[in-house]
Amino acid sequence: MKVKGIHSALIIMFAIVTASFSCLVAPAASDAAVAARTIKLAHVLPPDSNFDIGAQKFKELVDKASKGKIKVEIYAGDMTTDEVEAAEMVRSGNLDMAWTSTGSLSAFVKDVMLLDMPFLFRDTNHVNKVLMGPIGEKLLKQFDSSHIKALAFAEDGWREITNNKRPIKTLADMKGLKLRIMMNDMNADMYKALGAVPTPIPSGEIYSSIQTGLVSGQDNGVYVANSVGYLAIQPYVCMIQHFYSSGVVLASEKLWNGLNEEERKIVKNAAVAAGKYQREWFWNTEMELTKKLEKEKKITATYPKDRNEWVKAVQPVYANYFKKYPHWKPIVDQINKTK
Repeated sequence: MKVKGIHSALIIMFAIVTASFSCLVAPAASDAAVAARTIKLAHVLPPDSNFDIGAQKFKELVDKASKGKIKVEIYAGDMTTDEVEAAEMVRSGNLDMAWTSTGSLSAFVKDVMLLDMPFLFRDTNHVNKVLMGPIGEKLLKQFDSSHIKALAFAEDGWREITNNKRPIKTLADMKGLKLRIMMNDMNADMYKALGAVPTPIPSGEIYSSIQTGLVSGQDNGVYVANSVGYLAIQPYVCMIQHFYSSGVVLASEKLWNGLNEEERKIVKNAAVAAGKYQREWFWNTEMELTKKLEKEKKITATYPKDRNEWVKAVQPVYANYFKKYPHWKPIVDQINKTK
């Protein structure tokens, strides 16, 4: 009986050791599940732009997590000059991934437009809490019905107003100013409420529209406006942060359905982390560059002290959209309560 007991104990010990060894080698099996592949990702901005910073971080994280098996090829501004076209290419499966702004995606998911509501976010920390939490996940999930996989929120940036007519020191200075806007109704309604004349123009045509006088201003942040040359022909910068423009990392169903569970985890986690990195990088860079350009006298920056008047002016925009989309109000209330 004693020998039998020892024998049984040895069998149990062997089972425990075998199980432990299996746990230790499990990651190797997971590594083997990652296949070599190349993902093509495009965005509409030039190399070293804020979109490109996020895309490059995504590439770096994917490469590291996949141990070099998954390669990401980035096409900065040379595959498509229009974000709606880029999203359509993703939906059709002709492009694996796109790094886009939410301002061009309302045709696919109407509710992302609520993120562009004026003066909605307090700061980058507030943005992170909202977009990386339940509210963000619910909005991303809505892209499924458009046959697009939305992986994460990225960054288009805090918006400032640049123009070549005059410094904007108060809300009154906005009156009659013709501004290029993204091609969505929310932006148009906001600028009308602020007294400006909104003009929807594709991102690839902004520079020429400023040069020809079709518009007098636009509303990308300082970093973006400087990187694509807008500030060279528009020296007046109003640092108002009147709205925050988010971005979305899109993937085609063709790509997503071709990935196994481990590969999806790598791509999804990299997109989320790259988005967070890009948001924090953008704000720090934005403020440092603004101070530098001011010091070099390349821009004239103004910081309106009548911000409350701006906020008051856009309240009808909230009222109109809550009437049109009643389910937006509880979402906005939840955003406002997010600490």
